[in-house]
Amino acid sequence: AIETPELRDEVYCQLCKQTNGNPNPQSLAKGWELFVMCAYSFPPTKDFEEWLLQYIGAHCGEQASVGGTTALYAAYTRRQLNRTLRLFSTMRGRIPGEKELAVQREAPFNPSPFGASLAECLEIQAAKFPDATLPIMLTLLADGVLEHGGTTVEGIFRVPADMNNASRLKVALEAGTYALANTDPHAIGSVLKLWLRELAEPLVPDAFYEDAVRFAEEPERCAELANRLQPLTRDTLFYLVDFLRRMAEHKAATKMGDANLSMVFAPNVLRCPSTNPQIIYNNSKHEVKFMANLMRCWTKVED
Repeated sequence: AIETPELRDEVYCQLCKQTNGNPNPQSLAKGWELFVMCAYSFPPTKDFEEWLLQYIGAHCGEQASVGGTTALYAAYTRRQLNRTLRLFSTMRGRIPGEKELAVQREAPFNPSPFGASLAECLEIQAAKFPDATLPIMLTLLADGVLEHGGTTVEGIFRVPADMNNASRLKVALEAGTYALANTDPHAIGSVLKLWLRELAEPLVPDAFYEDAVRFAEEPERCAELANRLQPLTRDTLFYLVDFLRRMAEHKAATKMGDANLSMVFAPNVLRCPSTNPQIIYNNSKHEVKFMANLMRCWTKVED
């Protein structure tokens, strides 16, 4: 279905048929497992999108089926489908690997930090990092870039990572292995950008997006906007900005100064709500300017 778009709606229709009123608990569970993996991998067509989201949403309130887990399956399927609808154009037809899909099959009961909200990330990591006040995905990966020589690598964050290395690291992190066995800073940086891009809500939330674009040429207004964010969002964004400042100090080696880092990270921090390509293109330069202003002049104001 990834390579043959006309099959996508047919696949989803068959999954709806299997998961609607299925009296066999085992068959129902298998149907939802496949639903999760498909929602992670490819979207329906535009014509079918709204109906499918309504169907899944209607099952988010079910508690009786599969030992009370239908709602868990449906909620996670909806989350992954919204992610895929948003990101599929950037996935470039990539087919998920077997281990990646295995993680998704178990994810309704072992949630992934990819595609989660910041608050959900803290919940997911709480057992291993009960005192952490920021998502470990950010701190671990940012520190990993520094510790694994990212400050000496030309084109860090800009040069594409080896896809297999990045995929293996992502799968390991989703499985709860918070150790960077992969020492390739390109892969670490790639997974960091992916985590930011897949957040359920961007670090500059939708409610702040229009002001961020409008005030992009005014550094003080950009800083004021960032300080108005909710504390967890503000602190996470500030950690990222401070990390990028440290990376920019090594621009002689990396060729990645403020301007280049802002260009690379702006699309992962701000998310244009419009689907109009012209608006997205026009806003991109303002997104980059907003990010650059945060790097250059933002001082976080504590509560």
